[in-house]
Amino acid sequence: MGGINQGFAAAAAANDTTGFRPLTDVVWGTITNSSSPWFLGGNWTGTLAARNIATTNSFTQRRRATLATAATASAINQYRATVGEVYRGDADNKGGFGLKMRMGVSHAAAVADARAFVGLMAPVAISAPGIPQSLVNAIGLQFEGGETTWRIGSNDATGNATRVDLGADFPCNTLSLDAIELELSAEPFASSVSYIVRNLTSGISASGTLSTDLPLPTVLMGPMFFIGNGTTALAASLDLMGIHLRHRTGF
Repeated sequence: MGGINQGFAAAAAANDTTGFRPLTDVVWGTITNSSSPWFLGGNWTGTLAARNIATTNSFTQRRRATLATAATASAINQYRATVGEVYRGDADNKGGFGLKMRMGVSHAAAVADARAFVGLMAPVAISAPGIPQSLVNAIGLQFEGGETTWRIGSNDATGNATRVDLGADFPCNTLSLDAIELELSAEPFASSVSYIVRNLTSGISASGTLSTDLPLPTVLMGPMFFIGNGTTALAASLDLMGIHLRHRTGF
């Protein structure tokens, strides 16, 4: 498997700021020009399609597979862990996690009411039409219909997420152009989660800390990719480039 997984895993390790133990990793990536993912650990559900590497730009040169909706209104698609693995923790030496995910919007044409979520969430299926800010026990990147930039946000077990607009340097309305990396990190029994978001196409990054409206401390979460088209009867798509999930308290 070495030739397949070196790209994302090596880059994730090189950029890592969290100091995790390597044997606690769950790593997911795509086989070149294939819809078949490879992964170490975890169980996944969802439908992917192949994307071929191309020399067009920084986005298209990456190994990736696409998560696309149907071309009828209120269509959704999601690729998610079926079992939660990490949590914030409710006592010393419990919980803690680190996450890296890479992806980018890749519709064939603009989808006015597109919406998406990428991050950690309690492992439950999202129902159509999908409203990212209403997802509970969730933390990650998201945008709603009509929004043109990515938000970083979190939500506990009720209500809507508390969100921060990352601004024009992190657009969600460009097509197969801006490759985005999300990094989340939390110490065991932490009252906050740190984030770094990188636009891998432009090289610009944003960072901060989320300390309110966090997922409940004992809720197990797993990686989630979700894309929907809302009221627009066009296919919406999100290209997946990699996942690197790390436990704080593993062997």
